[in-house]
Amino acid sequence: MSAFSRGCLFRHQLSFNPSRATPRFFSSTIFLRAAKQVRSSSLTKQASSKSAVISLQNSSPRALPIYQSYAKTLAQKAHPTPLYQAPSHALLIFSSYSAAAFCLAWVGYNAWAVFLNPPPNLPAWAPYAYGGICVFMGAFAGWIMLGPYRIVKTITAFPANAKQLVGVKNKPIGRGGLIVEIELTKMHPLPFLKAKKLYAQPEEIYLLTPIVPPEVKRLGGRELMRIREEEEREKQRVLEYERSHIMTRPFRDMSRAFSQFTHSIFVATRKMWTGVGFVKIKVKGKGGYKIDITDGWALDGGRGLERLVGVKPR
Repeated sequence: MSAFSRGCLFRHQLSFNPSRATPRFFSSTIFLRAAKQVRSSSLTKQASSKSAVISLQNSSPRALPIYQSYAKTLAQKAHPTPLYQAPSHALLIFSSYSAAAFCLAWVGYNAWAVFLNPPPNLPAWAPYAYGGICVFMGAFAGWIMLGPYRIVKTITAFPANAKQLVGVKNKPIGRGGLIVEIELTKMHPLPFLKAKKLYAQPEEIYLLTPIVPPEVKRLGGRELMRIREEEEREKQRVLEYERSHIMTRPFRDMSRAFSQFTHSIFVATRKMWTGVGFVKIKVKGKGGYKIDITDGWALDGGRGLERLVGVKPR
């Protein structure tokens, strides 16, 4: 009787227990749920990749950076670009004209006193010898006088539509719409004489010698720091000396100015005789133009001019 009652009670619990009554199918197992998650993630990735491809196809192509030449970059500017500014050549012109005047004065005196009106006690060949020397000295005076000839004063790159070129006729527009203006130094310091200006394309100008010297060994950080420290110590030493010797400062300034003036005369005389410090430049196939690289200013240390016009050694 008790067994029968326990069996009925067990059936009664099975009929009213929802967790036991629910049938377990294979579709509700852990493995199938994992498979469903993997499948749903793959479908999501495929949909996202398709949408990305469609968006890339519909979007406009990305603009790639375009390489521009140096001449075109300068032509796109709204203002002229100075490339070179020469130092003052007043002492060079003075030295050249003084030496030429001395030679011509010597030629004039000896031509009159020896060649045209020789003294009676001179040998017969002496006037002719002096005549030949006078011809040589006259030619030498002309060569010295032409020393400052065709020295470039400024080089400027102008865009084709620059306001400074309004009155220029037959503008030679070069690569990218760029015009190069070359102003020469006046040989005669007269105010009513204007300086000569040349206008050419960048491809019509080239240097015969590089302006920028070859690169030397670069110094390291420690060496540069040591050099700067030495320069700072030297500046401090000079400053302390100037402060402690105020009474003699005017004489030091006068001595320094005199030494600089004499050094400038020496440099100008050396340039007059040897032509050292000048770089030849050709414009429209004509040579003889010179750029002074011992002093003055050049864009990016001369690299800007070299990049624009180029270098063609002889």
